[in-house]
Amino acid sequence: MHLLPTAGMFIIYIQVHAVSNVVCSLVSVARGEQDYFSTEGIPTATEGCKSNALMRCCKDLGVASELWDPRYIRKFMKEKAKQVWVEHLPSKKKKQLWLRKDDEVRYPYKETKFGA
Repeated sequence: MHLLPTAGMFIIYIQVHAVSNVVCSLVSVARGEQDYFSTEGIPTATEGCKSNALMRCCKDLGVASELWDPRYIRKFMKEKAKQVWVEHLPSKKKKQLWLRKDDEVRYPYKETKFGA
């Protein structure tokens, strides 16, 4: 199976676009999009564009379709994830992050209590 660009990359305003096909025999066609904010970001946006097209093709094929099912997501998060308050050390801003239950907070974050 291959992801083949069919129309090349083109830029509209601040987005890179590409139309790609997933081919063994033609099984899916999708258009990928990715924003960029300076001309230096176009190569990275091009890669993001291909990833976006591949993700859309996978949705068409039912690959990892549970990832779009809200019931599956809630069950997975309850069983395998935890939500923790963290502080971004350089900026001192606090926010919540989701982590796997067996993972720990890493730099640039430090686990904290909300409002503490």
